Amino acid sequence: MSVGYSTNLQLVEPVTGTESGNWGYDINYGTTDYVDIAIAGTNNITTDADVTLTQTTGSTSGNNITGTTAQYAILNCTGARTAARNIIAPTVSKTYVVINSTTGGYAITIKKSAGTGVSIANGETAIVYYNTVSGDYVKVTSLSTSGVVLPANGGTGVANGTNNTITFTGNYTLGLTLTANTSVTLPTSGKLATFGQAVVAALIFGF
Repeated sequence: MSVGYSTNLQLVEPVTGTESGNWGYDINYGTTDYVDIAIAGTNNITTDADVTLTQTTGSTSGNNITGTTAQYAILNCTGARTAARNIIAPTVSKTYVVINSTTGGYAITIKKSAGTGVSIANGETAIVYYNTVSGDYVKVTSLSTSGVVLPANGGTGVANGTNNTITFTGNYTLGLTLTANTSVTLPTSGKLATFGQAVVAALIFGF
């Protein structure tokens, strides 16, 4: 084919005066299909292993889009993981929405080859992009739907459990203000007391 390719998404660019009888294939397979996945396409990644994304290109015989095509807009990671895994993406200006909906509690890191990239915690959805200045993938913003989001990612690092339990770990202090000048300091080990829900509500809210 007498075509070129765009820099970031590798969209087919037919050379003027060439491709007689093939323009439909060039545009449909090499441009339209790739614009479609780059704007609204979701790549469902279920592999319990590191995944390397590569840029593919269309041809007169098909769009050649696969499960490791790098031009998708959304990387939806699902299924079980037995360890923290990496998504290795090309070093071109590109934005991804990365969703870590895997089971097992492990993070997903998106990065360039031999880079450090950025970690997406289990249960987190984040917008990331390849930073052409720092030379690796970085996080724009994140939304946690479950799990623990670390302070560096905009969370508190606090795990909210079930059965009306809030668990604090690490170097955190907990102050419960009952009036303008009253606070309760809890011990760091052992059990202070066991209260029913009505008593706790009375202590905290003055019911």
